[in-house]
Amino acid sequence: MSTIQIEKHPSWNMAREVHEITKPLFQYFNINYFDFARFYKKNNEVLVLYSDPAWVAYFLNDPSYINPASYLKKGNHLWESYIPPEIIKIANTQFNHKHGITFHYDHEKYHEIFNFSAAAENYKILQLYSNKIEVLQKFCAYFIEKAAPLIEKLEKQKIILPAKTLITPSSSLIVSFEKKCEDFLNSLGISSLYSNQILTFAKEKKITARELDCLHHLSKGLTAKEIGKTLKISHRTVETHLQHIKEKAGCRKIIGIFSEIKKII
Repeated sequence: MSTIQIEKHPSWNMAREVHEITKPLFQYFNINYFDFARFYKKNNEVLVLYSDPAWVAYFLNDPSYINPASYLKKGNHLWESYIPPEIIKIANTQFNHKHGITFHYDHEKYHEIFNFSAAAENYKILQLYSNKIEVLQKFCAYFIEKAAPLIEKLEKQKIILPAKTLITPSSSLIVSFEKKCEDFLNSLGISSLYSNQILTFAKEKKITARELDCLHHLSKGLTAKEIGKTLKISHRTVETHLQHIKEKAGCRKIIGIFSEIKKII
């Protein structure tokens, strides 16, 4: 397997500048690691900036390393939810990076990945992850702005990843967790698959959870009887929920509800 000699790459000497940009983050929350990577869709190239060169050199060359943008969904992911336990252990015991979280943003030409982590004893970081996640999301945008000169330089000197890093792994941790969540909701007769437009509409109109579930199935073309069978409730109850939705949306007909939803960007 070819080795990525990251220590010879310009990004290695930029770690100090990255640390300066991230210093407020480290001081306020005792975060001890940050990285930013831009994975390009047309080829197996990556642009990466990081605060801990030794950790990056390790994981990029680990035989199990897979380009996270090739299988992670958009959004936020705790490290334990997708990184193999043995790698989590090494990150903790050898590099002092334990409580980690990954942000994945999907753009037209590339994926952007941001990683944050803290030492094992810093349990307070979990409060940030759980209750103030928007702080880190805003920091991602801040970093892109402040690191623009560094990013511009690295655009001309991207790292070529080995072909094997594009192979989609079984992602058993992700698959098993998502299936467990889906099975749980299905056991309650509640669907987990809502479009962003429907979710926004539901929030604005104060649609209840059960009304939202009926609306979702209705959007998929199911009749009231079919929805009732799926949710294990009577079709008359479904019709009552749909009537409440029409009233909250100020619509006389069901088609009016979807017209309102389509207006949501």
